[in-house]
Amino acid sequence: MNAVARLASTDWLKKNAPTPTREERILADMHALCEQMERAYSRFEFEQDTDLIESAIYEIKSLKAQYRYLLRVAKENGITCPQALHAKFEKEEVW
Repeated sequence: MNAVARLASTDWLKKNAPTPTREERILADMHALCEQMERAYSRFEFEQDTDLIESAIYEIKSLKAQYRYLLRVAKENGITCPQALHAKFEKEEVW
């Protein structure tokens, strides 16, 4: 199959894929934040340089603020979030 045909078939699949619901988008964003949070905590725990440790702290604070926003939006829309998501954000404060 040539490259043009491959691209055309991919575009067709994307156009016919069902659009995610608001609930699916919110939960997907929450899952993405959890992954980012795991990476930020890892950087914080293993970093040696004080400036990079400080950077990780601010990133964790920022991610928690985004998570609180998504929780509020989910609550306003009657969306229940899996308990596993909450556990990832209930880690002990690092500062």
